[in-house]
Amino acid sequence: MDVQAPHLQHPPIIEVVCGIVFEPIPDLDPLALGVYWDQRSSEYPTKSLQMAVSTSFPRELSLLPVRAVLVEKHDQFVLQLQDDHFFVNWRKRGGRYPRFSGSEGVLQRTRAEFELFQTFVQKRFGKMLIVRQVDMTKIDLLSRGTHWQDLKDLATLLPLAGVFNAVQEAQSREFNLTFIEHGPIGDMTINMATAVNSGETVAVHIQSRIQCRTTIEVLWDTFKAANKVLNDAFFSLLTFRELGRFETEVVK
Repeated sequence: MDVQAPHLQHPPIIEVVCGIVFEPIPDLDPLALGVYWDQRSSEYPTKSLQMAVSTSFPRELSLLPVRAVLVEKHDQFVLQLQDDHFFVNWRKRGGRYPRFSGSEGVLQRTRAEFELFQTFVQKRFGKMLIVRQVDMTKIDLLSRGTHWQDLKDLATLLPLAGVFNAVQEAQSREFNLTFIEHGPIGDMTINMATAVNSGETVAVHIQSRIQCRTTIEVLWDTFKAANKVLNDAFFSLLTFRELGRFETEVVK
């Protein structure tokens, strides 16, 4: 966002995922990831193994690739680790969004966790992580009764939700829209879809994702640029004068 853009005091954001993609390290197998979890188990007591996320880099297929998922004791932050991906998730669990920037923000948490993981890999395998890509996602939920009251009000807040208002007065409305943009910062995908319960629209789920090529030298600047693009995309979907319903302040 530019310096005059608003900051939402009570944003509808429910999840942020900060991902780093690096060249595969085959030694980072489930046993090695288990060693790392053992070192962090007091902070991340819950663990599981899941299928690895897909990658564009070549990998050995002798073993089924897996992803270690470590959940911290307050259930808000999650680490996801595999042989070529590193993710930090923040999930809304009743507390306020800690913001992306700042000493307590999601970016600083990601940086601290990545440096710990990087140190583990270097000490155990004598290898440095060769960073290739940032993969960042933000998820917002606009809920009926909290952020909007009826379909007319939803269209006031989110104009794309009311493009057919002139056709007829809808009693319910469902949509699932995806926008894909390729730009100088990265490849962005925005998906906007309704959640329906008993035939009634109850929320709009907005998932914004951007993938940016990068290197370790400019990794954190890339995250800041990616965050700005996602914020700008989100605010472009909303009616500026309606942001007061979230309680806003101007970022100086």
